[in-house]
Formats: sequence, structure tokens, C-alpha cells
Amino acid sequence: MGRWEGIEEYICVVESGSFTAAAERLGVSKSYVSKQVSLLEDRLGVRLLQRTTRRLTLTEIGSSFFGYCKEMAEQLDQAESTLSEMQQSPRGTLRLALNSRYGTQYMAGAVAAFSRKYPEVTVEVNSSFQDVDLLSENYDLTVRYNKLEDSSMVARRLGGHLLCLCASPDYWQAQGQPTC
Repeated sequence: MGRWEGIEEYICVVESGSFTAAAERLGVSKSYVSKQVSLLEDRLGVRLLQRTTRRLTLTEIGSSFFGYCKEMAEQLDQAESTLSEMQQSPRGTLRLALNSRYGTQYMAGAVAAFSRKYPEVTVEVNSSFQDVDLLSENYDLTVRYNKLEDSSMVARRLGGHLLCLCASPDYWQAQGQPTC
């Protein structure tokens, strides 16, 4: 039995005042709720509820345990809610490593547009001629000219970059054209 098993049922029984009402609220059978609470009591080695044919009351230790369980359930609800909000609207810090030449020429506009679209994300940009180690330096993203050395990284080709050698006709005539 996992540490959380039976706790949701226990909270529901206490809040509802009966196993029947808790079962209806949870959409399960009364016997399932009763068994889960009994297994929880067995695992803890204490009696949480005093049961009679007419009444259900908390024991002293059951009352104390309920307070802790309720607090944990509320914190779990808050954590799930926060996670859901974070998935809806990105927030936090995005660490980006750019090649100086490419970064300043092509990525500045994209970073600015991203920052306008997601104002709750702080973008930290490192622009350098040297490649950085993404893992040890905690970068989330990089834009590079070359292939990644670490094959566990996911790489996407963004495009190509043509290089050309240009000179005036007078230069070519005086120096000759290079051969590749």
C-alpha cells in the first residue's frame, strides 16, 4: 500500500460524515471506501474513526491526523493548480547561448518578439564566438553553425548560410582568381 492510499477516502469520510456520503462523493462503492480507510488504519497502527451503527466520530489521534491530511491535500491541489497555470503561460528563465555573429544578426529580433509574447519569461542571452557546454553551464537552448558533439541533445536545422568571396574586377586581374 502506498503512503497516499486511503488518505483521500479518509478525508472525504470525515468531511461527509459517513462512508455512504463519501462513496457517493467519490463515485465509488461504500465497501471500497470502508476498506481503504481500514487499510489506512492498519498501516498506521491506530484507530482514526470510532464507528457505531448510528454514528461516526473521530478519535483524538484521528482528528490530529485529519488536520495534517487536509493540509497536505490542499498543498497538493495548490501544486497541481500552479503546474497547470505554468503550462498555460510560460514563466521562469530561458538561458540562450548564441554565436556572436549569427546571434546579433538574426536572433535579436526573435528574442525580442519572444519576450513580448511571453513577458513572464526572463531571457538570458550569452553571445560568444566560442561554443558553450549546454549541460554544465545550464543553458536551455543554443544556436550554432556546427553540429553538436553531444548526441543526446536534440538539434534542428534552422537553415543554411552561404559564404562567398567577393573582389573587384581589378583585384581579380591583378591577383588572379582563387581556385577551390
